[in-house]
Amino acid sequence: MLKLPIEWVQNLLKSTNVFDVETMMYGIVIPELEKLYSDAGVEVKFGANYYELETPSEYGVILMEDLRLLGFRNAKRLEGLDKEHTERALKKLAQWHAGTATRVALKGEYHKVVSTGIFTEEFIVMMKDLNKQSTKLFNECVCTFNGNEVYKDAMEQCQKRVAGDFGSMLQSDPNEFNVLNHGDFWVNNIMFQYDAAGKIKETFFVDFQCCRYGTPVHDLYNLLISSTSLEVKLKHFDYFVKYYHDHLVENLKLLKYPKKLPTLKDIHIALFKSGIFGLFAAHGHMAIVLLEPSPDATLENLMGTTPESVEFKKQMYLSKRYREHAEVVLPWLYYRGAFE
Repeated sequence: MLKLPIEWVQNLLKSTNVFDVETMMYGIVIPELEKLYSDAGVEVKFGANYYELETPSEYGVILMEDLRLLGFRNAKRLEGLDKEHTERALKKLAQWHAGTATRVALKGEYHKVVSTGIFTEEFIVMMKDLNKQSTKLFNECVCTFNGNEVYKDAMEQCQKRVAGDFGSMLQSDPNEFNVLNHGDFWVNNIMFQYDAAGKIKETFFVDFQCCRYGTPVHDLYNLLISSTSLEVKLKHFDYFVKYYHDHLVENLKLLKYPKKLPTLKDIHIALFKSGIFGLFAAHGHMAIVLLEPSPDATLENLMGTTPESVEFKKQMYLSKRYREHAEVVLPWLYYRGAFE
């Protein structure tokens, strides 16, 4: 499978070639992680095989194995991940996080191309401008949600506080447990392979363009808020965190992680401290996950500011499916102190 650059996206990002990020991930980071596990006596694979290819393209291309030919497929996006699929995604995520944390502890920081990735100062400035417009529209739509009067004022005050502080929020705290986050960890970037009986046999990740070093709660919130079914999203949230932590510690021990192991309490504290990322996931990826198929569902409309883009996003936030999720997720975040 050949991935080609989208010129307008590259022009938008300007200072960062996302293919540089993904090339380093596939060519260096992932093989290094898989060898880390192999040396520990366990065979772990995180994604498709990658093939180097010289190209005259200004931004390069990505040539990789087509996972569909191996029987991999995405889960049903609109239905969301059930308990079993969420567990399998978290199990592989725990292996990923344990591997990257151990690698940094043993060899030092990752190259800036992947540890910072697309999150340059220029990108953060651009995101502030886009977020300002998107937040205004989002809040207008939230006014129509049942029960919004409970949390809306607190949510808006929180949004104002973090609007000018987005960059510092992305900085990692060296005193806390940190990993190389996948960075775009949602249902469409996870592929499952099934056996003849329909049971999940393997789980792979795709699209390593938004990786960033920092607290693991970024990946956790993105997955658990955006991509789980309504039936399990909040009912099993704490269970999922425990499930992830169990596998995280198991793999850190396997890899002989030389630092203090993060406790379950540590992970929960990090989730509470960075609760605003739960709102970001609800405002962003969750809306995309729950979007009905439409010819208007383009990156241009998602990130654009034209009247057509604004109308598209308005309909996205006001859709019945999104409202059903948002009307339980937003008050839940409020009661957890995420807006403080």
